[in-house]
Amino acid sequence: MIIYLLCSKQFKDTSWSKNRINCYKQVANRKRMLLRVIYSKEELESYKKECKKEEAVLIFALTNEEKQNEILDEYASFEVPKIIDFHHNHDIFSSEFSYVATDVSDATEQSINLLQKHGCKHIALFAMNDKTGRDIYRIKSYKRLNKNHKELIFLDENDGYLLTPLKALLKCKNKIDGIVCTNDLQAIRLMEVLSLIEPKWRNKLLITSFFDAKLANYYHTSLTSGTSGFLDIAKEAINIGEELWKNKKIGAIHKFVKTDLIQRESTSSYNPRGMIFSEYDYLGDKKIKEILEYSKKADRLERILLDADILDLEIIHYLMIGYKISQIGNILYYSRSTIKYRLSNFLKICESENKEELIEIFKHYIDDKKIQKAISK
Repeated sequence: MIIYLLCSKQFKDTSWSKNRINCYKQVANRKRMLLRVIYSKEELESYKKECKKEEAVLIFALTNEEKQNEILDEYASFEVPKIIDFHHNHDIFSSEFSYVATDVSDATEQSINLLQKHGCKHIALFAMNDKTGRDIYRIKSYKRLNKNHKELIFLDENDGYLLTPLKALLKCKNKIDGIVCTNDLQAIRLMEVLSLIEPKWRNKLLITSFFDAKLANYYHTSLTSGTSGFLDIAKEAINIGEELWKNKKIGAIHKFVKTDLIQRESTSSYNPRGMIFSEYDYLGDKKIKEILEYSKKADRLERILLDADILDLEIIHYLMIGYKISQIGNILYYSRSTIKYRLSNFLKICESENKEELIEIFKHYIDDKKIQKAISK
């Protein structure tokens, strides 16, 4: 069977998109299926003859902003089973199309339950916005599950880098002892700010997030995070495609995927004292913008870590502790050219001008002990 995976072109180079595609590749390889990743109807048109000759499915791995019915109408001329991987934005009563979705409500409940078990009584939500993506459903779930603290919701207003919710949080006069973030890289931005205003924030505040980014595990304060579900979604989407080919009487199949919560250092304390942010010195908009601007590096670093094998992690480790390229090659028994090639990829992805700048990014975001632990496994 051939899998045509239609992805959003505007998010082509993001770690989020790369992670999803990698999961589909992994499942397709295991099943010995051909996977074609495409970004437009025009690309799919070039395979129209192939579609007619072979068993094939079209999986829409797009963003939640895009409307399912309009997308399906646009691709109606391709007479193959169609499955939507929109994570959660779907019509649960629809019989017109198949979909796979993560159970966002369950994942949000896991986070809130964990914080409450650790003694949190004043839990806030830190989210992108209430108009797109999974955040719509996280906000609804938070309001339903955390009824007494509806005022503790900090939403981005599409300024791009969370300036709006950070400013609101830092001026908040309510006590907060737990925060649910809707994305790991957002949570890391938040923790960067927290470390400046209160270096001992981990004793006062617990943080959970979602998607289990690679950096969530390697960051100086490793982040408790819900798994993305991307791999299970890929498995289910491809399984649905197979089932639709086997049984032509089936109109549509709907699947929900459960996710797990991985506990790390950001929720290691119990009975946190809480923080009233307005009592701390305000950093100022300029400083906050500087932090958020630099945090773009974390997004790029996540792209490196997504594809990193053991050799990549070893190179990162030895660079961080001060070894030169020739020394790293000798220790790892690889040629100098191999190490330089890997390093050049790091520089390109991080958009760093030189090795020194790259190493500074590594040190800023990565705890080398956690890298060493991953290497030794």
